[in-house]
This record gives sequence, structure tokens and C-alpha cells, in this order.
Amino acid sequence: LNAIYVPLKNANCMGALYPAQLETYGDYIYGRGSYGVLNSYQGVDNTNSTRIGQMWQLFYQAINNANICLQKIALGDQLTDADKSKYEGEARFLRRLIYFTMAKDWGGLILRNENNMDSVNVGRSSLSDTYNFALADLKFGEANLPNSPRLLVAPTICAVKSVLTELYLWLQQWQNAR
Repeated sequence: LNAIYVPLKNANCMGALYPAQLETYGDYIYGRGSYGVLNSYQGVDNTNSTRIGQMWQLFYQAINNANICLQKIALGDQLTDADKSKYEGEARFLRRLIYFTMAKDWGGLILRNENNMDSVNVGRSSLSDTYNFALADLKFGEANLPNSPRLLVAPTICAVKSVLTELYLWLQQWQNAR
């Protein structure tokens, strides 16, 4: 379960580069060098395509680690059913958070789950299917995550509700967001 966090904390992903890149898009920031093209909304060029590729790779590595965890939780013979549900809720929440983060930037994605991890020919899903996949994981997390985290950075029911609200806002489901 902890392996899901490793690629996300990487400096080339959520540990530094992803948040810095998002800030560069703001009107109050002036990007220079390889960030200049982002600030002027000109898309990806030769100086920053590697940066995007690294983020993409690290996001999918975290998704893969979540999928491995989801495959193996049932085999934990020393875990209680409550622990299994809690750990599955955490893995699903993190997978969902990654897919939602990626979908906001890149649209529909290749949806890898614990059942198709080894499949070569998985096509790109629509944005709607990507959001619905994320919604299912969130609903599971909402039902199974605790009020207190198992570790300082682990998600709780409040984190799930926050992200679930954001997803509903993106889907323009105002009543559910409320």
C-alpha cells in the first residue's frame, strides 16, 4: 500500500514538478526557460515534453502499484475483513485521485485496473468513462475509509468527501456536490 505513494512523491511528479507546472499556467506567474511555453499557453514543445512524459509514467506507476495492492489484499490471511476494506478503500482512493488529476489535464485515459493490468490492447476511454471509473472508486472509499488516518498522509473519509465534491463539481452535478 505504501508503494503507491512512492512515485507520487517523486520530484518529477506531485513532489515538485506537477504543482510547479500548474502554477506556471496562472496569470500571476511568468515562466521562463522551459516553463515559458506553458505560461504563454502554447502547449508542449521539445523542452518540456520529457517533463510531461515523466509525470505520465510516474502516475501510471502509482496506478499499477494500487492495482497490485488491490489484487493482493484478499490474500492477506492475517488481516481482518475491516482492515482489508480499509486498505482497499485507500488504494482505490489513491487510484481515483490519480485518474481524476490526469483526466483534468489530458481527457479520457487508458483505464488500468486490477483485472487488466497485463493486457496490451486496452484502448483509451472517454472522459465520461474515466470520471465514472473514478466515481466508483470514490464511493468505495467513502464507505470504507476511517475518520483517522493510519499514517499522517493516508486518506480519511474527509479527504474522500473533498475529492468527491470536486468531481461532482466537474460533472456539474450540483446537488451531489452540495
